[in-house]
Amino acid sequence: MDEKVAIAELNKLLKRIGLSDCEANILIYLIRHPVSKAEEIMSSLNIGSSSFYNTINSLIKRGFVKYVEKNKIKHYSAVSLEELKELLQMEIKIIEKISEFIKTEEGRKSEIFLFKGEAGLRSMVAFLLSDAEKKDVWRFFSPQEEEYKEMIEKVYVRSKRIRELKKIKGKGILPIQLKGKISPSKITEHRFLEKLPPNILIFRDKIGIISPKEEAGFVIQSKDIANKFADFFDWMWERAEK
Repeated sequence: MDEKVAIAELNKLLKRIGLSDCEANILIYLIRHPVSKAEEIMSSLNIGSSSFYNTINSLIKRGFVKYVEKNKIKHYSAVSLEELKELLQMEIKIIEKISEFIKTEEGRKSEIFLFKGEAGLRSMVAFLLSDAEKKDVWRFFSPQEEEYKEMIEKVYVRSKRIRELKKIKGKGILPIQLKGKISPSKITEHRFLEKLPPNILIFRDKIGIISPKEEAGFVIQSKDIANKFADFFDWMWERAEK
């Protein structure tokens, strides 16, 4: 496979997991030109400053890009090919689970609820926990480190208060960068991973997915898909650090 064909295939794959044209182009550029400055990337790809910084920050939050500062100038690089492979496999696995479910008879009959804005996200958490029973387990993949403080205040404090009232135990997988920085909790056990799909909430027959950037989230109510995601969570839980 020559370079042009390989790049075209990678571009298709990146778009398959939801990256925009701009995100895919920047990531591919950084794979081919590691340790690049913003001006070099913008000039080579003909991207404006505002579009570039919005896109590069999105890629950093999703774990695809990292940077180092030299003389107060950021130099950007794509993650290693091995890390990229793990990220792609993780995101594709999540997308395939949702896609497979939507094609099923249950998927066509399932209900999908959309929540927008800060108040909407809090309502989403209340909805997820509306039929909670003491024996239930609240599972969640936490926000990335950069989003953690804001999302905790907007969403996760609300879930903790409701769970405390209903005595619902929780399990949360957090970014490894937060290890040692999170206060112990009586109702939530934490474990840590280098890479994880952020902002996914799993409870009973519901799964919630949040987009902090859009300040929106949606809930799929289906016992089948919730069970599949719970199995996926438990599989990652066993591999996470305590």
